[in-house]
Amino acid sequence: MKIRHIIDAAMVVLMPLLMAYALFGEGFHEIAGTALFVLFLAHQIVNRRWYGALFKGKYTPQRTFRTVLNGLLWLIMIGLIVSAVLISRHLYTPLAQRHLPWPHKLHMLAAYWGYVLMSVHAGTHMTALLRNRWARAAAVLVFAYGTYAFIRRDFVDCLFLRAHFAPVEPRGTFIIDYIAVMAACVILGAAAVAWLNKLTSPRVVR
Repeated sequence: MKIRHIIDAAMVVLMPLLMAYALFGEGFHEIAGTALFVLFLAHQIVNRRWYGALFKGKYTPQRTFRTVLNGLLWLIMIGLIVSAVLISRHLYTPLAQRHLPWPHKLHMLAAYWGYVLMSVHAGTHMTALLRNRWARAAAVLVFAYGTYAFIRRDFVDCLFLRAHFAPVEPRGTFIIDYIAVMAACVILGAAAVAWLNKLTSPRVVR
């Protein structure tokens, strides 16, 4: 297995665990969050050729979509690590400024948008998921449950700061629901890229 696949797989595992903040405690959350940021940087290093080609070639709608998405992810990760340091109770306490109200809001905003957009980003590299009818049928079912979980877990409220972090029950389907939301966003990313590719591909005249 290539190192990039190991990095990506580790990020996928960490993301829902980080969202289940109340289940694992603050110490684990800070360690896992730091690990996710390090993995994110490693992901950029492994894929550094993308940056070298950033100002070369033509920008199609699909390439523009990917580039904007990557730029947003950088902003989100910067927001996450800065806010994490400022509200830290374990790893970064000398730098913490827990009396400030905005780092808590920024952390929540970045966490939920990061969860959604990282999953969409992963999907942009997984268009093979939709190449045959059986895969598409399975994707429809997963997307349906993921959409239900998205609504059930109040993602919209959390994405727009209309609610605090969603409550985490000690037993139940919290992790399953969040994995389903991730899967639905992956499918959305794959579908978006497939549609953009189809939009710009030359039509065959018969």
